[in-house]
Amino acid sequence: MADGVNTTKKVELSDFIKQQKEQHKKMNLKFTWPELCKNIPKCVLYRANQLRQIAYKGLGQCSHEVADEFLMFAVELLIDNKDTITNEQFRELQNRAENLTFEDAQTMLQVIIIIREKFSETVPTNRPMNVYDEGAVGGDVGFSDDVLNLVLERNYPNMSGHSSTSYSTYKKY
Repeated sequence: MADGVNTTKKVELSDFIKQQKEQHKKMNLKFTWPELCKNIPKCVLYRANQLRQIAYKGLGQCSHEVADEFLMFAVELLIDNKDTITNEQFRELQNRAENLTFEDAQTMLQVIIIIREKFSETVPTNRPMNVYDEGAVGGDVGFSDDVLNLVLERNYPNMSGHSSTSYSTYKKY
């Protein structure tokens, strides 16, 4: 906030995924489903598990890695849809998961929409997102050390600053 005006902007899940894929590519890494799940708001994290169950149902017996690849493909394919899945998108999903029904694909889309909306509501956007900055990405609206120090100074004067052992204990929780 600058001069009492909120200077944050909304970050869309699709933009976040693109940014993370680019950052990971620079490091010769692949942005995976488990990494995306770390950034999904906790209030809808169970929805990610719902997607995984649908993936296993559609894929049949498979490894976690295969399911993770399918889930990333599905999210990237469906992330910008508004309310319904197209026949072409369904065919693309079914080419990768033969047992996937249209109803399950439509459920996946609805779950992705819910996750996308919650992500946009909860992602902190006033700081640049960074793979290594725990407080800067989706899932939890975390506190930076500066904000945490201010909270501690105001509420617990004896615990503020890095010299306090209580601060490090408090920070863990």
